[in-house]
Amino acid sequence: MIKILARSVIYNAYKRQFLSLGKGVKINPKSEIARKHLISIGDYSFIGKQCHISIVEPATLIIERYVTISPYVKILGGDHNATTVGIPLILAYHPINRGIRIEQDSMVGMDAMILKGVTIGEGAIIGAKSLVNKSILPYTIAVGNPARMVKLRFKIEDLKTHMAAIESKYGFEELLEAYRTNGLL
Repeated sequence: MIKILARSVIYNAYKRQFLSLGKGVKINPKSEIARKHLISIGDYSFIGKQCHISIVEPATLIIERYVTISPYVKILGGDHNATTVGIPLILAYHPINRGIRIEQDSMVGMDAMILKGVTIGEGAIIGAKSLVNKSILPYTIAVGNPARMVKLRFKIEDLKTHMAAIESKYGFEELLEAYRTNGLL
């Protein structure tokens, strides 16, 4: 009973710090998350140990529901403007910091790095130690430095079933066209 009460107290304290925090979210206490007020985390998402998450205004980080972020992942949603005259570099934030979105049912592998302006599509998997500097299509597997989409997560015949089961926001035909355009089919 005490353990359940303690979890509830911790969750409620955390919830007030975030832009929004869904139910069943698990964040390893050894992770470092800066500027929580710029971060939304959807239901039943997980952030592993020793992750580093830093977002800089005006950008936001949106982690949708059922997202897994493995240990040691870095999510960096900001940059410094190295060309600003008269301001020390550490204080010269880039005025166009773009947000990051990690869509539902996605997984980010151990020690990956995600940079500003990126969308990791619904159901995508990012391989361990990958550097994501461009958006990743839904239901693809992306690996490397820089990360590139190497294959689809599901067989085409299974993809439609999975999309219906999780109430995907994407159209099946729309995804097939995107896969063809990107050489994945």
